Amino acid sequence: MEFVESIKEAYKRTFDFTGKTGRSEFWWFKLYFWGGVLIWSIIDYLLFGFTIWDPYSEFGWLGALWIILNLLPYFSINNRRLLDTGKGNWKIKPPWLLPIIFIFLQILLVLFIIIGWIILWIWWSEETFEDDPEKKPIGIPQ
Repeated sequence: MEFVESIKEAYKRTFDFTGKTGRSEFWWFKLYFWGGVLIWSIIDYLLFGFTIWDPYSEFGWLGALWIILNLLPYFSINNRRLLDTGKGNWKIKPPWLLPIIFIFLQILLVLFIIIGWIILWIWWSEETFEDDPEKKPIGIPQ
C-alpha cells in the first residue's frame, strides 16, 4: 500500500477498532503521525518561539493540536495492527471502550493533580509550629 492510500484508509477507518491493518499501512501512518509532530513543532517554534510544556519539550501548541486531532486514528490503527498479528483481544470488547478508558484515565490524573494542589495549599496555610519558645518566629504570641 502506498503512502497516500495508507493515510486515507487510516482516516476512513478511524472508528474501526475491530478490523485488521497490514504492516505497510501501519508504518506509513506512523511515519505520517510522527513526521507531522516534528513538522508542526518546528513551525510552532519558528512562529512563536516557545513551547507550552517546559523549556525541554519538543512541541508546542501546534504540535499538541496535531496530536489531539490524530489521536483516535492513531489508537485505532494500533489496535487493528495488534488484531492482525493475533495479539489483540478487542474482538470480545465493544469498539468504543478504548477511547473511554483513555478519557477516564486522563480525568483521574487531573483529579489527582487537583487534590494534590488542595493539600499543598492547606499545608502552606498552616501556622508555623515550633516547640521551643526561643525559636518561635517574631509575631507569634508567646
